[in-house]
Amino acid sequence: MVADPQHFGYGAGHYNTHPPKAAIFPRRTKMAKQVEINQGDCLGCETCVELCPDVFGFNEDLGKAEVLKAEGGDEKAVEEAVASCPAGCIIFE
Repeated sequence: MVADPQHFGYGAGHYNTHPPKAAIFPRRTKMAKQVEINQGDCLGCETCVELCPDVFGFNEDLGKAEVLKAEGGDEKAVEEAVASCPAGCIIFE
C-alpha cells in the first residue's frame, strides 16, 4: 500500500490529518551566549582585551574595543571582562 502524502498515516487504514507533535512544537535548543560591545559607550580602556584577548581586540582607528569572537571563549574570562568594564558596555547573553 502506498501512503497518501497528504495524510500522516499510522498504519494501514488509519489516517490522522494532524502532523506529529514534533512538527508543531519542535524542541527548543539552548542557544550559545553571544558577546557584544556597545562601542558608543566604550571608553577604550582595554580592560576586556587584557582579561580575554581571544574574544576582545582593540581597534586603533576607533580607539575602542571590539569583539573578535562573538560566540565567546572561556566563559569565566568573558564574565570577568563584563564585570570589570568601567563603562558597562559589554553584553554577554
